[in-house]
Amino acid sequence: MRLNMFFFSTSIIFSVIIIRLAVLQFMKGPELTDQESSGQIKNFPLQPIRGTKDILIYGTMGFIGVIHWSINLKGEVFFECQK
Repeated sequence: MRLNMFFFSTSIIFSVIIIRLAVLQFMKGPELTDQESSGQIKNFPLQPIRGTKDILIYGTMGFIGVIHWSINLKGEVFFECQK
């Protein structure tokens, strides 16, 4: 009985998914194609990561050191290692 209910519910779920995909493809397809080809693009500025970061280095004997790195506005990266 449980196995029958499982297969029945699974077939109902897949049927609903297939019907929803058919509606999306055949009924809303031309509308979505027009929206896609109309060139509606939203541009937003994405600021690059700038500044400084520290990386702590640990070894088998514990703390070893720090790598300090920074990036300037030209995109140049600078490293400095400290013990």
